[in-house]
Amino acid sequence: MIMKKFFITLICLFFLGGFSAFSQVTVDNVDINKLDIKFCELVAKSALFSMKVVVVIDFGQDFSWKVQTIKGTDGKDMKFNSVIAALNFMYLNGWDYANNFVVSDKDGSVYHYLLKKKD
Repeated sequence: MIMKKFFITLICLFFLGGFSAFSQVTVDNVDINKLDIKFCELVAKSALFSMKVVVVIDFGQDFSWKVQTIKGTDGKDMKFNSVIAALNFMYLNGWDYANNFVVSDKDGSVYHYLLKKKD
């Protein structure tokens, strides 16, 4: 009986511990999942005739195209090969797609994705 309670407690702690580490998106040393915000914008810029994208996350801070440090739950810097990779990362870390639009000019395209924090 004591062993059974021990294992049930262990299993609960495992799942609760895993859940707490689930949602974390750190942008320039700020965990945006802990901020009192409901929306953020993932902005991706691509150069014309290039497969490279620069991804930045606008959560209400002073916005610029400077290189951001975006970290995942493991604390490692994230590098995205595509906009879809960045969107999948955000979805897996507590953000839902809400809307998007693209702005194109002679220098390439800028993709704007509005994301909403999951409830």
